[in-house]
Amino acid sequence: LLVSGGANFVNLFLDPILIFGLGPVPAFGVAGAAAATTAAEWIAAAAFWALLVEEGLLPRAFASEANAGGKKRSGDEVLKRNREASKAPSDVDSEGDGASTATSPPSGVRGWAKALKPLAAGSASQLARTLLLQAVLVRATAEAAGAGAAGAHQICIQVWWVTLFALDALAVAAQSLVAASLGAGDVPGARRAAERSLSWGLAAGTAVGVGLLVAGPMVPRLFTDDTDLARAALPSLTSVALLQPLNAAVFVGDGVLQGAADFEYLAVAMAAAATPALVSLSVVGGATAADVAAGAGAAATSAAALEGVWRSMTLLQIGRAATLSWRYWGKEGPVAVSSAEEGEKEEKEEEA
Repeated sequence: LLVSGGANFVNLFLDPILIFGLGPVPAFGVAGAAAATTAAEWIAAAAFWALLVEEGLLPRAFASEANAGGKKRSGDEVLKRNREASKAPSDVDSEGDGASTATSPPSGVRGWAKALKPLAAGSASQLARTLLLQAVLVRATAEAAGAGAAGAHQICIQVWWVTLFALDALAVAAQSLVAASLGAGDVPGARRAAERSLSWGLAAGTAVGVGLLVAGPMVPRLFTDDTDLARAALPSLTSVALLQPLNAAVFVGDGVLQGAADFEYLAVAMAAAATPALVSLSVVGGATAADVAAGAGAAATSAAALEGVWRSMTLLQIGRAATLSWRYWGKEGPVAVSSAEEGEKEEKEEEA
C-alpha cells in the first residue's frame, strides 16, 4: 500500500510539471504524462525489489558481513536461511530429529527454469486474459470514437474504472482469504470466505449503483462543462450504474479463482465472454457505417453507437458472470460445494 501510494503520488506530482511545464522545464504534453507514469513505475519496481530482498525472497546482489568472524554470507545463503527459519511443520523429516528438508535456491538455467515454470504458466494465462479484456475495451473506444462519441464514452469508462477500483478491494480480500484457506487445506474455509466476500461485493455494488443513479446529471459535470456532452453521456451512465452489482460479483469471482490459482480457466472464461462482446462491437461498427451512408444526423449516429458500445460491455460482463458461476458452483471447481462438504465431514470425523 505504501509503495503503491508513493508511486501514485510521484505520478500525480510530475504530471502537471511535465505536461504543462514549470520554470525551466518545458511542456511535453502527452509525452510528459507518459514520462511521469514511467518514472513512477520504475520507482515502485525498485522499492518492491528492495523489500523482497529485505524479506529474503530475492538474493542480495552483494554479499553481506556476518555477525561473527567477519565471514561473508551470500544473498543465496540469506534466502536459504530465511526459508529454513519459516519452514512449516511438514518440512521436518519423518524421523522427528528436527533436521530441515528445506532446499537451497535453484542453481543454473535448468534449475531456475524448473522453479519458475508454475509462475510462468500462471502469468501466461493471466496475460492472455488481460489481453482479451483489453481487446474489448480498445475496440469499444474505437467504435465510440468512430461515431463521434469519444467524449461521452470517456466519461462513462472513467466512472467504470473508478467504481472498479473501489469494488476490486473486495476481490483482493477474497483472493487472499481463499488462497490462505486452500493453502492450509481448508476447502470449507475457502468456500465460506468466498461466499462472505460475494455477499459483501453484491451489497457494495448495489450501493455504488444506487449512488450513481441518485447522482444522475451531476456525474458528467465532474468531467466537462459542455452541456451537450454531459447530456449525451447520461443514458450510458445509467447502464454503468445498473451494472454495478453484476460487476462486483464478477470482480469477487475473479478474486476467488485467482486465489485458487485457477488461472487457465480464467483465461478460457475470458475468451468465452469476450468473443460475443467483440462480435457485438462489430455489429455496432457496421450499423454506424450504415447510418452515415444513409445520411443520418451526427447526434443520432453518435447516440446509437454509444448505446451499442455499452450494450456490448454489458454482454461482456454477463458472459464473465456466467463462466465464473459455472466454475464457482460446478462440481469440479476449486471451492466447489462438494469439496467443501467433504472437508467438513473429515473435520467432524477427526473431532469425533
